[in-house]
Amino acid sequence: MMHTPFGTAGTVAAVDRFLDEYLSLPCTGGKLVISFGADVVAAAEVIAARARPRADVRLVSQTDGFAALAEVLREATHAAIINATTTAFSVPLAEMMAGGALDGCRVVRLLDASVEVFDLCFAMPRAALVDLNCLVIGAGNRCSRVTVLGAGGEVLEIVFDNAVHGWINSCGAAPPRNIVFLPPGEVATYSNHIDGEIVFTGAINANFQVMRDPRLADRPVHLTVKTGRVTAVECADPLVEAVILRILSLENGDRIGEVGFGTNEGIVRYVPFLSHINERHPGLHLGLGADNQGDLPGPRCPLHLDFIGTDGAILFDGFPVFHDGYYDRQALAAIANTATEAPRRVGLVDTL
Repeated sequence: MMHTPFGTAGTVAAVDRFLDEYLSLPCTGGKLVISFGADVVAAAEVIAARARPRADVRLVSQTDGFAALAEVLREATHAAIINATTTAFSVPLAEMMAGGALDGCRVVRLLDASVEVFDLCFAMPRAALVDLNCLVIGAGNRCSRVTVLGAGGEVLEIVFDNAVHGWINSCGAAPPRNIVFLPPGEVATYSNHIDGEIVFTGAINANFQVMRDPRLADRPVHLTVKTGRVTAVECADPLVEAVILRILSLENGDRIGEVGFGTNEGIVRYVPFLSHINERHPGLHLGLGADNQGDLPGPRCPLHLDFIGTDGAILFDGFPVFHDGYYDRQALAAIANTATEAPRRVGLVDTL
């Protein structure tokens, strides 16, 4: 799938927001390292051009190896690791950060470097995204049951285990000595108490290669779920159905390992290529296979397949909190502020 070329004024403004609000690059005096793959040269050059008036910029190709990157990172105040489809140098970079060698450097990893990721994912001000994520997590901490009402009469019930499973908060933050993963815009948790039926009409995303265009508007996926496992699949497109059956054939591939809520309201459409952009689109998504907790019983499925976007409403303990494509902030705040128990733990590292 061909991506939109760089160069519009809107994209340039979005790159500036990425530098300002997510990379936190100062107006002057920064030392920025941009590590880029061969498939994202255009994005690296645009980011460098916008950053040069305010920082000393070093562009480092990932084809030069990790040693070349590590050498310049030690002197950097900021670093952007950008890739289109891979996560280059994940292990050595994490080890370098964990050991304290980059304590003076803010490191972000951009998992998509298309024009679309800038135009859509960085259109929403970060402060507004952080506030919405906190509202969804706060309300999720307080409620016990999520009901998803489909436009065709489908009903899916999700019961949270508030004492055990925490949340992942993708908002452009990370604990000390950890990488900030972008694009931002979702919160996610886990439940093995999921029952009912649901139809997805948005898109799919996966950690393995699937069809070129993952959008589902013309080929909805109907799932039947019992006790957190998919028991039946219906889709008119045999290719999509084959992708789903591939993961269902693996041990624990039928287990829903993620209950996610996209929160990036700057994303107003699904893109026609595999990307976290679609996962951040406002609304529900369920991740099949690999879980986001890391400590579930049994072998961890190596594959992860997200089903994204429904045409119905989402209720927390019977109160509508998402409908017609938008979150009801007043309803979320009312739920989040009416309980007395301590909130569950919240993680800041986006892993899937």
